[in-house]
Amino acid sequence: MAKSKSKTSSQKKDMIERLESLREMLESERERILQEMKEKHSVNEIVAHGDLVDQSNDYSERELLLGMAEHDRTRLLSINEALTKIDEGTYGTCTTCGEEIPEARLLALPTAKNCIKCQSASEGYG
Repeated sequence: MAKSKSKTSSQKKDMIERLESLREMLESERERILQEMKEKHSVNEIVAHGDLVDQSNDYSERELLLGMAEHDRTRLLSINEALTKIDEGTYGTCTTCGEEIPEARLLALPTAKNCIKCQSASEGYG
């Protein structure tokens, strides 16, 4: 009986260590994104000037920066949601079926909200 209790305790310890490792990965990614956002040129710094070709190029650059900023914001939201789930004890649970998301998926995509089966079904592949 004591043997299974120690195994359960060991499994819990391993799970806590994996969660902490994932938390560190998420926090590191969040810091990297925030740093990159600070270093990028502000969209407001791009001013249309010159002939139509120059203005078109400036407009294209503005659109690219806006798209990148939106991607960064979306990524930050996903990271913050994952960190909140870790704090709440719900991290690693599929939001669709309630099953545990495999550790390999979480290591590959720490912000995963769904297991592969449910994610595939939501994308029309299942």
